[in-house]
Amino acid sequence: MDDAERDAFYDELIAPKLAEIAGECADHGISFVAAADTGSVLNETCRYADGWSFAFKLVQLAAHAAGNVDRLMIDLVRYANEYGGGAENSWSIAVRKFVGKW
Repeated sequence: MDDAERDAFYDELIAPKLAEIAGECADHGISFVAAADTGSVLNETCRYADGWSFAFKLVQLAAHAAGNVDRLMIDLVRYANEYGGGAENSWSIAVRKFVGKW
């Protein structure tokens, strides 16, 4: 199977099932994230339920970054700048250095 065939298989068969599972989880207060690497793209399915944790957000951001560490760090800093919230004690030294600067 080449990349295009894997992408089509994922889009046609897997993505709809994951979306359904994610919706059912969110309906029952469970946040859900899944990532599938088809070779040409990293596909992400995510649903937030009320009361989601910062740990869940971190997993979602990592999946969304698709292996790009710079993108992950930039997204973390942007999240910190926008929401801050109760997660300040969870920020790494690297993230704290840039909070408020981007």
